[in-house]
Amino acid sequence: MYKLLPLSAAALAVPLIAGLVLTSTAQASIPGVNTGDAIGTSEAEIVAALEALGATIDEVEVEENEIEVELTFDGVAYEVEVDITTGQIAEIEVEDDEDEEDDDDNDEENDDN
Repeated sequence: MYKLLPLSAAALAVPLIAGLVLTSTAQASIPGVNTGDAIGTSEAEIVAALEALGATIDEVEVEENEIEVELTFDGVAYEVEVDITTGQIAEIEVEDDEDEEDDDDNDEENDDN
């Protein structure tokens, strides 16, 4: 015969909390482009592909293995990271004002040094 063990509220809450964490880390999307899409391996190709969708390019940074593009689409600021070797979008995230303010504060602190 089977015995039922009492479950505490905490034990029941763990899957619920884990589900909330997983859904809150979902990546953003821009209509017409998704994570995994290949849009180019050069700065010019990537900018052209994003502008063709109607995005306004604000800044482009080339780093070791990726090209980061800050853009605005339909009034929303995004950062798109593209793998420089495959041309595939590695990440799309919505930029929030708090991140920019933190970056500005860090820049000001570094300027003072």
